[in-house]
Amino acid sequence: NTQSELICRYLPDTTLTFVNDAYCRFWNLTLDELLGRKFIELIPPQARSAVLEQIAALPRGISSHEHEVTLPNGTVGWQHWINHAIVDSSGRLVELQGVGRDITDRKRAEETIRGLQARNSAMLRAIPDLMFVILTDGTFVDYHAKDPSLLYVPASRFIGNKIRDIMPPDLADALMNALARSSRTDEPVGVEYELPVAGRLRQFETRLVRSGNDRVLSIVREMTDWKRANERNREL
Repeated sequence: NTQSELICRYLPDTTLTFVNDAYCRFWNLTLDELLGRKFIELIPPQARSAVLEQIAALPRGISSHEHEVTLPNGTVGWQHWINHAIVDSSGRLVELQGVGRDITDRKRAEETIRGLQARNSAMLRAIPDLMFVILTDGTFVDYHAKDPSLLYVPASRFIGNKIRDIMPPDLADALMNALARSSRTDEPVGVEYELPVAGRLRQFETRLVRSGNDRVLSIVREMTDWKRANERNREL
């Protein structure tokens, strides 16, 4: 009863024969209200068959599993349980014991993270720009390229290498200066430059913005057609 984990004993049909104080507090029910009750009733219908399968296999070992539960306020939560069978000296099953803990907050956090990851993935798929994660020493550690043909060199050549190892010297100097400035401010730092990519001289604009203590996010947009269109407009 001094344990913070939920502890219970039950028969193979899930009828509770013992519960500790933590179990009572979690369900906001008294000992009398819980003993003799089948705990499977506290589990949403869609999760019951999986739990019963785990219980049926218990005489052959220990079971560790997670499942949904219907919380006292009517919402759905999650618990993690470790169960084992209690047998007598002749090997006959007497009852089963479970030690559980509430993992609702963890599950909800995981769901939130999955939602954020899905949103970020959708945003990346919609962005035509090149994106690079660069350490403050100029090392490329990650990238996104919806159109890989716009990369100056293949990813295998720049991931793990530094800007000065990849870019022409003058451009590398300009990018490293911008990288240093962006790492000291929350404002983006811009650089415009030309590079021969896929047999064509192309114009790019990159904006670098600090992303954490030791890295910078670089968003690169090809500006070739836009700049040529502006030139034609000026000529006209």
